[in-house]
Amino acid sequence: MNFFDKVGVKLDQAKIQQRLESISEVKANSLVDIFIVDEEEMSVLHQKWMETYEPTDVLSFPLEKDTIYPDGSERLGDIVICYPVAVR
Repeated sequence: MNFFDKVGVKLDQAKIQQRLESISEVKANSLVDIFIVDEEEMSVLHQKWMETYEPTDVLSFPLEKDTIYPDGSERLGDIVICYPVAVR
């Protein structure tokens, strides 16, 4: 898991990793990028991908299944979380 906190909320990355690994489709060698963003950035992404200019709590961008890299890892995609909206 790669974690990009653009808001500075200091989330427990180990706990998030543990939760991801508890999902049946996520294997220990799976790669997921998680981005924590503010409402403005989420609004821009929501407009670009869903044609709705307002913040939402989560956007996910899955990749093709069965994309295995030479090191044996599987890249699942990206998750973007708008922390202020998710908290509300």
